[in-house]
Amino acid sequence: MSIVTDIRKGIATNLRTAITTAQVCDYLISAPTGPTLWVYPDDVDYTESEGTDYRRFIVEALAGTSIEEAAQVVLDDFMGNGATSVKKAIETDKTLGGLAVVVFVRSCSGYRFVSRAGAELLAVQWTVDVHASNTDDESES
Repeated sequence: MSIVTDIRKGIATNLRTAITTAQVCDYLISAPTGPTLWVYPDDVDYTESEGTDYRRFIVEALAGTSIEEAAQVVLDDFMGNGATSVKKAIETDKTLGGLAVVVFVRSCSGYRFVSRAGAELLAVQWTVDVHASNTDDESES
C-alpha cells in the first residue's frame, strides 16, 4: 500500500474508534447513509524531500438533507468539542501509529450544501494536515 492509503486508513481508524454514531469510510462511496464521515487526499507539498512530505487530507461529514434540523444537530456535534468532535477524534493518535510525525486539523468549513448520490446534502469539511515520513513506494515519485 502507498503512504496515502495508509494515512487515510489511519485517519478513518481514529474517527471510527471515537465516533460510533456515524458510518466512517476510508474511501468515497456511491451511496452514503447519514451521518457519514469519509476521508480523501487533497494535496501534497514535496518541498520537504529530505525524509518528510506535507500531505493534506479532507474529512467530509454528510448528515442528511439541508432542511433537516436533525442533520444540523449532528453536524453541530461533529464541529464541537464533545464526545463526537471530529477534530478530537482525528487528533487522538497524532502519529497515526507511527506513519506521521504529526497530524492536526487545520480548519473546518462550516456548513456546505453538496450533491452526493443524487441528493442535496448538508456537509462539513475538515482540512487535516499530515507531516509524514516519505517512505512511500516508488510508484508515486
